[in-house]
Amino acid sequence: MVVECLSVRVRGPVFSRFDLVAACGTSFLKNLTMTIVLPVVLSSAEARSSDSPLLSSGLVAASFSVGMVLSTSLMCCWPTKVLDSRLPFVLCACLLLIGNAFYLAAELLLWPTIALIVCRFGMALGFGAQFAGKRRCSVETSKSRREYAFMLVEAANSAGQAAGPILMGTVGLLASLDWSISDPGDVGSATFDGINGTKPMHLDRIRNTMQGDLFGRSIRAPFGQLYRLVEGGVSMLLAVVPAAVTIVLTTAFLIAVLTLRTDVPFFRQTEPPPPTPTPAAHGSKPKEVTPLIAPGAPAQQRQESDDDTTPAPLWVSYVVQCSCLFYGVARNFLFFGFESAAVVVYNRELLIPVSAASLWVGCCALTPLVALALYSRYRSALEGKTQQLLLASELMGVGASLLFLASSLFDVAPTSLADAAEPDAAAQGGLDDVRGPFLLLLTFGSVCFYGSIYLGAAMGNSHPLSYAVEGHPLLSRSAMIAEQQILQSTLGKGLGMVVCRVVLGDPVRLENLARLFLYVMATQIVVLALGWDPLATQRRWRAVHGRLIAQRGAT
Repeated sequence: MVVECLSVRVRGPVFSRFDLVAACGTSFLKNLTMTIVLPVVLSSAEARSSDSPLLSSGLVAASFSVGMVLSTSLMCCWPTKVLDSRLPFVLCACLLLIGNAFYLAAELLLWPTIALIVCRFGMALGFGAQFAGKRRCSVETSKSRREYAFMLVEAANSAGQAAGPILMGTVGLLASLDWSISDPGDVGSATFDGINGTKPMHLDRIRNTMQGDLFGRSIRAPFGQLYRLVEGGVSMLLAVVPAAVTIVLTTAFLIAVLTLRTDVPFFRQTEPPPPTPTPAAHGSKPKEVTPLIAPGAPAQQRQESDDDTTPAPLWVSYVVQCSCLFYGVARNFLFFGFESAAVVVYNRELLIPVSAASLWVGCCALTPLVALALYSRYRSALEGKTQQLLLASELMGVGASLLFLASSLFDVAPTSLADAAEPDAAAQGGLDDVRGPFLLLLTFGSVCFYGSIYLGAAMGNSHPLSYAVEGHPLLSRSAMIAEQQILQSTLGKGLGMVVCRVVLGDPVRLENLARLFLYVMATQIVVLALGWDPLATQRRWRAVHGRLIAQRGAT
């Protein structure tokens, strides 16, 4: 049965339901596994007496991306039939299950920091499967359907990214409650009463271990309690919930990819796909749909149609791909850098418990799902307005960075990283007047920031595929997807989680991060303005150059 499920065959250019589950499931699990440690990794590094906890915690989080670089690079060399099969996703699920099991042991037994890094590197070796999933998205011949498929994958990315902090925040809040257990049928107060027979069992062991907040200290449990379900079961539960949920979801994903049929289309094909265009020797710009021009159409419309069907030079494909790759790396740098730094800002600058901060960050990270709903509702009206949406995305990002920079206007007393881990009453009281406005500003900026990043994600990944050159070693659709995965989803995320944490400084300051974001976004805007449509940029430059020459001749 397993051999039959893993058999390989030619599948053709049809995006199926299996492709959707495989691509979205891999993206969800990848981001869930990447972000689920972010709320606890700083306290974990401090519990191991790290000299530079921000750097060490960033390396633990970013080691996941290093494993993805290796995995994606190797998977790009796999034969087409194997990439189209179930094997990449089965391998991904198995490595993720094994890696989570070892990471759980490393946390419970307080293994050195290098053990955490190695475990996360190992579990990421299967996430080259995301390349196989996105590669199947790229086979869709309709540009609108292909862009929508990429949107769904990005939505899965966002859901996984939000699920990690939300899960850890929920566990932390549950651990901070004053739990009590009474015998069935007992009524009355929560104190021992020999008359009514109430026998509450306050979990003092858990309270002493967790100090009222699961994330105030390292996640740990006495080894001797792991097998004692009655006395230590709750303590064990609190320690293993994140990894256990990940393992359960991964198991469900493994069952899905082993049982789903691969030949059931996801999109309802309303028209036969157009034939694949034959690229010219100097490059091509394939178009999914050639518009029909009426005989009496205006000359400008006829000219636009002629321009659309004219093959673009090969250098245009190179420029577009390089521009979008830079945009993707910078976008992931900002996205995951902020995700990695946000909990630290809430906890160490505003002195908010990590459990509450995790829930807040996770809820803000759900913003892209609203963007997906709006895009799905108005998809037909937005078709052809890619550049306008991209401009709106950049403006939202710059606006969010300016809001983050405005945090410097608040009078927040500096507190060192170590002192902020266990703040005293005086430090907490000093923030009473500014915590509310600061929190409101940071939340509004976060929503704009997440919306900005997501708005341009699907367009930035889909746009270069219109300039693909069939059979080219660097510019074919498969090669473009591979380059996006290796550089954007790995290099950008890894650098973001390390650099953005370190940039916060000691004491932590959000304004330091805002300045970095503004520099990166300004560079993004320049690159996209020049490289999104190189032929248009060339025409504008020639027009400006012609006017300058005319002015010089006139003088």
